Amino acid sequence: IKKSTVILSKSVSKYLFETIPVAAFFLPFVVVYFVMVDHTVGMLLRGLFIFLLMPMFSVGISYILNFLMFKLSNRIAKPQMITTVLSLVLLFGFMYLNFSLSSSVDMGSTDAVLSYYDKLKPSVWGAEFIVNGDIVGMVYFLLIAVLPFLLGVVLFTSIFGANMRKWRSKNKTLTFTQRTPMQALYRKEFKRYFGCSIYVVNTIIGPLFTIAITVLLLISTGGGEINEMLNDPTI
Repeated sequence: IKKSTVILSKSVSKYLFETIPVAAFFLPFVVVYFVMVDHTVGMLLRGLFIFLLMPMFSVGISYILNFLMFKLSNRIAKPQMITTVLSLVLLFGFMYLNFSLSSSVDMGSTDAVLSYYDKLKPSVWGAEFIVNGDIVGMVYFLLIAVLPFLLGVVLFTSIFGANMRKWRSKNKTLTFTQRTPMQALYRKEFKRYFGCSIYVVNTIIGPLFTIAITVLLLISTGGGEINEMLNDPTI
């Protein structure tokens, strides 16, 4: 099998995988807007065009990050930990940006909502193309989506099939710490958990983040606010 065939196959499979969440979150808005507001076929086709571009951005970014981690794997001791930390930084950075922007908007004011909307580039470019057929917005969005994808494919091709060299310690001293079986087991599972970014990202917003917030509320309020929240029928 040719190398180009394998690269193409992997890129297409990643692209199709990324279209699933994009379709779930994006296409309903396009369909509802088509049914309720703009019934033209052109609007629907423009929405589908933007939808097809969106997964290319995430695939390209994943290829670029994969290339960087490949190059760092022989220079740092625990590259997977770097991936986990980077994932958490991006996650909480997105949450902070989203909450800070949302909390500053007066939803009862049209001007405030439009001002908030204008800050959401490059999403604004795609939306303006879908709604108004803005060609400039389409070109901007096209560049944002396609350029990272093309760069990612080139970088992925450059390392495809190469042997990943792992970091080796130059320390010749043998260090050993005696632990109980329970301590050794917890240490092993702790390293396994934080060594897998998927585990951390998928659980920290759920059980870990919820437990942390609960503990902070208990410490700061003595449990009073929690009791009031539990008595609220809406909660």
